Amino acid sequence: MPNRLLRPVLTSLATAAVLALPVAAQPKQPGGTPTTPNGPVQPGTAAAPSAELFPEAATLPAPDWIKPGLTLTWSMTSMSGNVQVPVFKPNADTPAIPKLQSTKGNKTGAALIQDYVLAVEPKRVVIIRSVYDKPNLGGLVLAKTQVILGSPGAPGLEGTHWVNPKAFDGPLKRTAEEFKTLQEEIRTGKKPADHTLNRAYRRGPITLSGTPYDAVAVTDRTVTNGQQSAERMLTYDADSGVLLNAALGQKQPNRGMDAFITAYLDFLGSDTVALPWANDPLPAWTQTLNTLTYTVTTSSVFQGMPTQGKPVTLEMTPELRGPDYLILNAKPKGQQGTQGGSGQKIAAGSNLIGLVLPASAANRLRKGQVLLNDRFTGSKTHVEYVGPLDNGQPGFMLVTTDANSTTQSIYESTRGLMVYQRSTTQDPSGMTVVRETTFVRHK
Repeated sequence: MPNRLLRPVLTSLATAAVLALPVAAQPKQPGGTPTTPNGPVQPGTAAAPSAELFPEAATLPAPDWIKPGLTLTWSMTSMSGNVQVPVFKPNADTPAIPKLQSTKGNKTGAALIQDYVLAVEPKRVVIIRSVYDKPNLGGLVLAKTQVILGSPGAPGLEGTHWVNPKAFDGPLKRTAEEFKTLQEEIRTGKKPADHTLNRAYRRGPITLSGTPYDAVAVTDRTVTNGQQSAERMLTYDADSGVLLNAALGQKQPNRGMDAFITAYLDFLGSDTVALPWANDPLPAWTQTLNTLTYTVTTSSVFQGMPTQGKPVTLEMTPELRGPDYLILNAKPKGQQGTQGGSGQKIAAGSNLIGLVLPASAANRLRKGQVLLNDRFTGSKTHVEYVGPLDNGQPGFMLVTTDANSTTQSIYESTRGLMVYQRSTTQDPSGMTVVRETTFVRHK
């Protein structure tokens, strides 16, 4: 990856620092809205290769700079109103790619999106995507964590945050041929002078935050019943393939012809996670694991009034195994008052606070050691304790803090297993939510 894109590396970064498990009957905010203190865990997405926008990427490997432990961060702003995405004109005088701005319309939200590359395999990449909301009261709040299993050459479609640069050539050549045909149709009167292609690719210069780039952009419009219903423009660095800038617009029903909700993304930078146990395998018992069981209890205090939730039992079964990662599907067991559904969990050697860490982790930790200091999210993790646990087993405690929460995670060293976690979150409404997760068994 070009040096201008790889900002000064923080050698002890990670994402998905807080274990977020699906839980039952949450405490409610005033007005009855359920809360989830660390954000809901969305079902994992098996993202199809980006055959629609970049068909050549489906069979290409990941770019050379995509490695396990890499984090990529974008800011996201959503706007409503007449803020439609620019389109390329076939008779444009300059090949420059427009900078997508989020200055028009009404601001409806802001967030950070952070992708953490967990594993890179010949036919698959495993990504943890964390979305942090920016509430008006300040600080970042983890809104959701999602597992993405995608094509290495371009993982996902609208979630495509990189493309193997070798996949750019084909679409650019096809657009050049289509533009040539369109210009002839405009010249002969078969098409009006303002006619544009619904999908077009262009390579040209763009300057972002004072840095010039050679870029490749795609503009794409969806027409439904003769009316434009969606549009998007994605701009990539032609050299590395990383997504630099994007606007994804969707027409809202019953709000007029120009009522679009548009999400704008801007690339902030990349960093590398360098954990003490990086590249070490998970404990051998994870390769034969059938189920992993925890109980989760959530309580809250709002305006001096406490609320105690019922314990929820979660059983997790492996969905995907790798030498240094494990994807588990977690389902709450049938207790009255529980919410249904399922979520995917990650327990991996390169995951900072997952359910399972390599057994070698404890030998590389010391009290006060800083493992995480994320410059984008503000999340920090340090080693609070290394020594015997209450059950006499050797273990350690990691503590993660951010603007709104503190999470304590306790591990048994021999098994590399998280046996207890306590997360305290200050909700933007003023509610304090405490969630305790306790290991029950594995078999």
